[in-house]
Amino acid sequence: MIEVNNLYKTYGRGEARVHALQGVSLKIHQGGFLAVMGPSGSGKTTLMNILGCIDTQTTGDYIFAGTNVKRLNTQSKVYLRNRRIGFIFQSFYLLPSLTARQNIELPMVYSGTPPKERHKKSAELLELTGLISRANHLPSELSGGQRQRVAIARALVNSPSLILADEPTGNLDSRTGDDIMRMLCGLNKQGATIVLITHERNVAECAKELIVLKDGQIISEAECS
Repeated sequence: MIEVNNLYKTYGRGEARVHALQGVSLKIHQGGFLAVMGPSGSGKTTLMNILGCIDTQTTGDYIFAGTNVKRLNTQSKVYLRNRRIGFIFQSFYLLPSLTARQNIELPMVYSGTPPKERHKKSAELLELTGLISRANHLPSELSGGQRQRVAIARALVNSPSLILADEPTGNLDSRTGDDIMRMLCGLNKQGATIVLITHERNVAECAKELIVLKDGQIISEAECS
């Protein structure tokens, strides 16, 4: 499903140049679950942003479902990002003035989904994430774990081919973090392809494969038991 070949990403010029990625290559098959670890500044977020079509590599190729992403125009990249990729972030990024249901429906509003279809889909996802009783609550009225569940539901509204999770348990206590990881593992068992960034080894071991980045390069690769 995903193939990254000899990816380089450089920021700045001259003495201020920073090599965020240096020759990264990897493959993720449909239904795969890849964890990415590494110290701060290792290139994890840069890799995630390129996979999510938020950023563009300097050189190298990123193949998504048979399509070389660097050959797509801006509009096609936006469509790919909005319709085929779901994002889950450490800080949730929920709009404080919208209810849980409204936050979940937001991507469908942007994609022009009719209201009746939006409401049906959000109801299904509220049920899936155990939030049906909290549908009309604002983010400030939800716990951290509930806010992350809303973020997960929002990431799933357009039935993405790929879910990118950037430290999804980072702001949560260990018990709630375990609950979120069980949910992600369940989604993976249902066929979702997931790429997870984490600093926590026990979280990474929930994945099927693990890579470790350092100074923009993959320094180790392993299958998780």
